[in-house]
Amino acid sequence: MLLSLAVYGRTLCPTVGFIDSGELTTNAWTLGIAHPTGYPLYTLLSRLAVLAPVGSVALRINLLSALAASFASFVAYCAFLRLIGLVTEGGESAWAAPAALSGALCFAWSLTLWSQAVVAEVYALSAALGALLLWSLFAVLQGGARTARYALLLCYLVALSMGNHLSIITVALPVAVVFVLAWVRSAGQWRILLAGAVLGALALAIYLYLPLRSTREPLLNWGDPRTAERFLWHISAKQYRVWMFGSSAGAILRRLGEFVLLLFRQFHPLPLLVAIGGAWLIGREARKIGFFFLFVVVANLLYVLNYDIPDIAPYYLPIFLVAAAMIGVGAYAGVLRIIGLIGGIEAADRRARLHSLSPIISLVPLILPVIAFAANYHVSDMSGNYLAYDYAMNVLISGGPNGIIVTNNWDIYSPALYIRHVEGLHRDVAIIDKELLRRSWYLRSLAKEYPWLTEGASDEIDAYMEYLDQFEHGVLEDSEEIQARFINMINRMLTSDLDVHPSSTTFVNGHDLDALMLAPRARKIPHGIVYRIQLHDSLADFDYGRLSLRGAFDQEIYKDERTRHNLMRYPQLMFERAKVLGERGDYLGAIGLLGEALRWGEGEVQIRLNLGICLGAVGRYREALHQFNIVLRLDPGNELATANVRAIEQGLSGGDGR
Repeated sequence: MLLSLAVYGRTLCPTVGFIDSGELTTNAWTLGIAHPTGYPLYTLLSRLAVLAPVGSVALRINLLSALAASFASFVAYCAFLRLIGLVTEGGESAWAAPAALSGALCFAWSLTLWSQAVVAEVYALSAALGALLLWSLFAVLQGGARTARYALLLCYLVALSMGNHLSIITVALPVAVVFVLAWVRSAGQWRILLAGAVLGALALAIYLYLPLRSTREPLLNWGDPRTAERFLWHISAKQYRVWMFGSSAGAILRRLGEFVLLLFRQFHPLPLLVAIGGAWLIGREARKIGFFFLFVVVANLLYVLNYDIPDIAPYYLPIFLVAAAMIGVGAYAGVLRIIGLIGGIEAADRRARLHSLSPIISLVPLILPVIAFAANYHVSDMSGNYLAYDYAMNVLISGGPNGIIVTNNWDIYSPALYIRHVEGLHRDVAIIDKELLRRSWYLRSLAKEYPWLTEGASDEIDAYMEYLDQFEHGVLEDSEEIQARFINMINRMLTSDLDVHPSSTTFVNGHDLDALMLAPRARKIPHGIVYRIQLHDSLADFDYGRLSLRGAFDQEIYKDERTRHNLMRYPQLMFERAKVLGERGDYLGAIGLLGEALRWGEGEVQIRLNLGICLGAVGRYREALHQFNIVLRLDPGNELATANVRAIEQGLSGGDGR
């Protein structure tokens, strides 16, 4: 546990990350209601973590993830030891420990668990709960004087685990089924099961936190689950059902292929080969355990492959835990194979040879986690990663002071919650998540946080709420009318007082169909990394040097596809701003911005093409020619670059040598 914790501490993110990190950290600070299914267990534990007198609030919650993942690896080690005992009916315990440690460390340094151990997220806690379920089940199946106590603990943990992320059901359900069929029924322990059900009910009482806390109207009151109806909506993730069990066969097959690739990336192919050996041994020697693991894998795949969201990798943690268990058993089988080879030596020499080689033999299984560690370290190292924090901060800077920002990007809104409500920065800026406006609880939260904003659009909000209630109850009859009222409400918020509260959006086109309907008569002018909504043609100054870009160009900081997508907003907005400057004759300003945009390595042809035009406009012909020639190397058929090269070369041959 200490070894994995040390590694997590070394690679820990210093602040909030993308996705849910900012929301969950803010929720811990304000003791609120998180997004469905509420995660009451995580919320209460993270509230305790907030009280720790170390570092920033974000760092404290990140440390909670590190502790949970480290605990998961420790419990996995204990579980794998018991598993090896079940598979081998006792086995040679001296060799079981390094094999179990190998599997546990492979799990600790697997790609997905490591990524969840260094940021504020609920999945490291889920991994710990999953490992506890395995350990307690194996303890019951092994039998002994304490079996009844382990059985009661198992019942309690099955229920308690549901108080975090519901993906744990793909472990909890198989555990419960095997527990009842393989122990309760066969041993006739129905009284233990009844007592366990009582303990389980006590554990599930943690969900009472949601309605009780909701009545206090915290800052984040997601779903407002104070009534029985809304409580059930929230814990069943009603708003997310649109993404579940509606996929085509082709989409499911595509996700299955993505899962296989993800599985190979977890540990490295060599540990997975060892896992295959472990699976074979389990299937041969402990068929009951083999069926249990198969149950977990199938249940997890059925659940996750039918859920269409982008950040799906952590949902597969139950399968990765099973794979790690098989690595542990396979490593044990490998050690026995090595011992068997030594066994071919003369009997007189065998004991001495085993004694002298035992330290080396014990270390052999640990090669596997070392391989996983080396394969995943760079990708998992978040120690210098401020990208999400800086991105949200730069949006707030761009939209302020006293501004209103409407965004459709959770990766902006979530860290902005932390910046504004935990750190207390840019409180003058009102930032609104457009998609959350489709939920009545969010409109009530906005009214509490920004009364000046909602009062100015009270008529439009009331008209929209009439239809929103129908939508939330599944009885909406006029989808066009609710959409029209939705847009009217947002437009009223954006344009009611532009002189006092300048308004911006973070989107103007793309896949968002609402973009063109927002303030349709206004201009959306790039301003920092937002689009300033203006009814006039003036251009407000913005100093791009104010933007913090820590680590954006650092190759040592790994940037996944989601991060790269968000970072590309910088060159995109710089390029669009430069075009506006060029149209207004500010060629020097445009040249400076285009030069900055080039650093990002995206859209190089268009950036260099416009840079060449601006350089030519100020008479810097040789520099312009250089840019156009680069464009032609990248895009040989570019007609505009060809025409400009021809014109400049003719001008230079005529005597203009600038």
